[in-house]
Amino acid sequence: MAQIKSFSFFAVSLIASSMIFSSCGTSSEPEEPLLNQAVSMEIFSYLMTELMMIPLIPESQLALTTGMQLSNSESSILPDNYSVSAPCSQGGNMALTGSTTPNLSDEGTGTIQTSLVQTISNCGIATSQGVFVVNGNPNLSSSGNMTVQNWNPMTFTFSYNGGYRWEGIGQTGSCDIQINYSMDLQNPGSFSMSGHMCGYTY
Repeated sequence: MAQIKSFSFFAVSLIASSMIFSSCGTSSEPEEPLLNQAVSMEIFSYLMTELMMIPLIPESQLALTTGMQLSNSESSILPDNYSVSAPCSQGGNMALTGSTTPNLSDEGTGTIQTSLVQTISNCGIATSQGVFVVNGNPNLSSSGNMTVQNWNPMTFTFSYNGGYRWEGIGQTGSCDIQINYSMDLQNPGSFSMSGHMCGYTY
């Protein structure tokens, strides 16, 4: 039986795990960080998860499995263009607009490209230091490209850029983000990452 695997679900898992690894080993603190690095990671993880998992595709149309293979119906259920919004866990909301462009042959070889804009409005996010309220400054954008061979995801490149303003623990501040990833999906431990987030370099 052909397996269907949401590339968004798989990609966000890899990005989150690689970001945690990098924060432990390759980040460098700014001189006067306004936002604790661990909190910046928690906010990042929430925003990334929502970016990837806001139900652009109803779960009833997906059969998430533990495999990494795409079925030949994957390209037909990915929407070309979409505009959706969802509430945040602690109040506020975020909107997502963008497009997904599958370019796959009948043999399941080619690319799947995404381009997304995330608009955040008074979004409450629970962290280890309490609830932070986040607003886009002005928004966050991402683009991704996955290569596929015989319905098997092979590589994934991803960029996440923009900024947000935050309020929490009696302070306010801003966070600029410019992160780039490159991953070998056949070897999830193999990835490269560069960029900066909230004053921390990765």
